[in-house]
Amino acid sequence: MEYKIALIKGDGIGPEITKQALKVLNSISDIYGYKFKIEDVVGAGEAVDKYGEPLPEKSLKACIKSDAIIIGNLGGSKWDNIELDKKPVKAILKLREALKVSTNLRPIFLNKNLLELSPLKQDIIKNGMDILVVRDIAGGMLCADKNYGIGDYGREASDLEYYNEDIIKKSANRAFKSAIKRKIKLQALINQMY
Repeated sequence: MEYKIALIKGDGIGPEITKQALKVLNSISDIYGYKFKIEDVVGAGEAVDKYGEPLPEKSLKACIKSDAIIIGNLGGSKWDNIELDKKPVKAILKLREALKVSTNLRPIFLNKNLLELSPLKQDIIKNGMDILVVRDIAGGMLCADKNYGIGDYGREASDLEYYNEDIIKKSANRAFKSAIKRKIKLQALINQMY
């Protein structure tokens, strides 16, 4: 079976990290017989430098047509002084929007062979740890409007922390579905937006 993977090497240490990810894919290919067709895609800082935008339309189309996307670390001080919409990190935000990805799953587990290295109390972790953090990535400050200007007291700035019912429902639904497949335990942390 062959899979097409779009590769955005990223910025800073991104290329080093993605190089190692490709080694893992090569090992998977050798052991299990999967085939991976890797397509280098211009995105993030490289795209900002070449084309003035973090994810050109051609790159976005290549990513959408792929079975998976590997993205290295994004951004760096080199792009600190450019406008927000042109920063390398906007590449991943543009991909999330195009692919309608609104929830991030972050599993937390503890390898029993590493118990002695944990700073947590042994009686708490003696049976291991298995937590899944379900995080919304469609709302919040990163994806919302930012305003800059001059006000009554000089320069001012604000970030709108934006959510709507649909954003919250998607992440909550994903959390409940994941809980049902796991240990049927769900701890909800809800921010009051009043």
